[in-house]
Amino acid sequence: MAIEESLFIARFARKVTVVHQFAELQANKTAREKTFAKEKIKFIFEHEPRAFLKNGSPSMEIRIEDLKTGKMKSIAADGSIAAITIARELE
Repeated sequence: MAIEESLFIARFARKVTVVHQFAELQANKTAREKTFAKEKIKFIFEHEPRAFLKNGSPSMEIRIEDLKTGKMKSIAADGSIAAITIARELE
């Protein structure tokens, strides 16, 4: 779902950054291909957001954690959308 939303947002935004907790996308092949083809959409894999800090209007700082090293870094943004997918257990 988040990948499809990033495609939609890219129609209006100058730049879209997707922070993704895994090393690769779990989206369907067509959505992945469309997303990777968009130059406006960038990915930061194996990271998770930890804090959203308002710095002024409309800018904000998003602190993200590298899930491999535990190190924190910040990215600047004019807004954010959180997309959370809950995977059901498969037998």
